[in-house]
Formats: sequence, C-alpha cells, structure tokens
Amino acid sequence: MRGANTPHTRGRTEAGVFFLLLLLVVPTTVSAGDQIKWLNSLQAGAGVPIPMAHNSFHEKVYGRFNTMGRVYVPVHRDSPKLCCLSWHMRHHDLLDSTVTWIGPTGILHNGRHNNITHDKGIVLKNAQVWMSGEYSCMITYSTVLGKEVHHLHFRFLVFVFREPEVMYTMQVRYLTNNCRPSRNKQMLKTLQQEWNRHLRTLKSYITGLKSNCSHVDYPVLGPKHELNISFSVNPYGNQWLEKCLKYPLPLCKIALNSRMEKVKGLFRQYFKEEKEHIEDLHQLMLGFRYIGGSLKIIEDLFCRPGFGMNSVQHSTCFNCCVVCSPGEYSSTYEPYCNKCRHMGKEEYGAAYC
Repeated sequence: MRGANTPHTRGRTEAGVFFLLLLLVVPTTVSAGDQIKWLNSLQAGAGVPIPMAHNSFHEKVYGRFNTMGRVYVPVHRDSPKLCCLSWHMRHHDLLDSTVTWIGPTGILHNGRHNNITHDKGIVLKNAQVWMSGEYSCMITYSTVLGKEVHHLHFRFLVFVFREPEVMYTMQVRYLTNNCRPSRNKQMLKTLQQEWNRHLRTLKSYITGLKSNCSHVDYPVLGPKHELNISFSVNPYGNQWLEKCLKYPLPLCKIALNSRMEKVKGLFRQYFKEEKEHIEDLHQLMLGFRYIGGSLKIIEDLFCRPGFGMNSVQHSTCFNCCVVCSPGEYSSTYEPYCNKCRHMGKEEYGAAYC
C-alpha cells in the first residue's frame, strides 16, 4: 500500500537520515559519493581510498619561565604552534635571534612531522603516539644591536590524545540447579560460543566474560541458585580497526557507533527469544533458565590500548583518552592507565610493561 510504513521503507528512511548526518559531520574534502561507497565497502571488508581531511590549529602556546607548559594534541592532527617566547615578549623586537628546538628524538628541523615556522615556532604535524614527551627550545637574542645578549630556555610537555569511545556491557541473570563451578563454567563456554556465532555478521566477539553464582530466596519460587553473567563485545572485532583507521576519523567514529548500536539490537532480540535459543542449544543447557527481562545494557567509556583518562593528572583534558606516561600501560579496552608493578617501559603509549 502506498505510503505504508513497512520495515523496508523504515529501513530506507533510517539509512537516509544516517547518510544525511554523515554528510553534515564529515569534512567537505570527502565527497558524498565516496562517503557512501566507503561505508558500504567497510561493512563488506573491502577498501576504498579516501583523502584524509587536513586539520590545522591556529592557536599559539607561549612558554613560561620556570614552568613546563602542558599541550594536548589530538592524534593524527596538527598541534598548536609552540612559541619560543613568553606572552610578554611577543611584541618585542628581538634582534639577531636564533632558536634551537629539541624533542624526544633530539634536535628538530623541518621535516615530515615538524614544521619550523617563519617566527621560529614549531608545529607538530600529524601527531603520533611516539611524538608525546618534552619539547624544549633555546632562544638567543639581543634587544640593542650588538649589546645585551639574552639566552632563554622554555619547556613544553606534549601529550597526544584520543576521544573516548563507547562500549556496552551486557548483564543477564539465569536460574541454575546449583552453583557447582565446573558445571557453570561449561555452561558459560557454551553460551559464549552461541553468542559469538550471532556476532559473526559483525566480525566481532565476546570479551570480558564474568559470572557470579549466589543463593536467592524468591517469595513465590522459594530458594534458588542464580547465576549473574556480564560480558562486553569487542568494539572493533577481527581486523576491523585496521581497516577503519585508513579513513577520516569522523567516518571511522560514525561506523563504530553504528556497529555498537547493531550489537545492542542483536542482544535485545536474542534475549527476547531466549526460550527458543535455549532449546536449540546442547543438552547441557537444560539445567539453566534465563530470567526474563533481566538483560541490562550499560554504556561504558573506554580508551584504546596505550591510552587512559585521568581527571587529576590531566585536569585540562579530563574527558580525553591521553597517552599513557612512561611507567604506565593500558593493555585492554578500559578507561584508565595502570602503573607498572616493576620498572616499566620508558616510553609513552605502552600497551604492556
């Protein structure tokens, strides 16, 4: 019937809205046709090259006497210009000035990742994790021709960061005949295999599977054993992240959010039909029964390995996933960097000690 709101027409409408939002968010350097082609190819596992949109910052960061200034730079973006001057020196005439910049890799010159500006400042290009660390400069100048030579030293501490991303934790409850660890462990293994089978279409899998068995007295049913299960879904899945990072960041982020929404829908539908699923499983599952309506989906923020959030250490970037400092690491999809128990790696962004 014309104008009917069928699932097919609703799907086309939702897709149209999705692509409209996509066009509004993505930089204009990427054409609409390439955006649609990219999304389809990413879901299919193919690759379509799209130019990375250039992002530049016009802010300036001035040095401070006796203080190391902190600078936060988004990964794969350019930094603000670091000026080898104090705020009060910016309008002074500096005669015969020379500036030397030193970074984590030694003395810096114009290159792929460093741009020495005409006024002897420096811009870090296409920031990478290894570019985090201390940057210092030495400026030599005179205020009167040939007299009063000054030497000043400024230091900056640069942290590369990412925006936090969303991952969902599922919590469900089952009634079980007893709390024998061996039996429940086998039951969890069977459930994990079943859930991973449903996640194959998204090329993802279950992670962080945990359980806790307890004795519960129900008013009507009487004493029962209840198994509380929680798990997450790997947000990237098998080799999906590597493909996603080949494309502009806004597109990758939109595609990731779309994947997570599909994960939510998949498990809502699964537990809605849990009785049928249980009957299809191995005979082992007959001693367990899903407690209807017990599914809870909790939204969690996470950082990629090597990054973490710390509102105390990074108070001016408290909602950022900042690269882990030397002596810290983050090996899984969690929101924090952990201290190494023993001597850690003397590098930024470690995924293990």
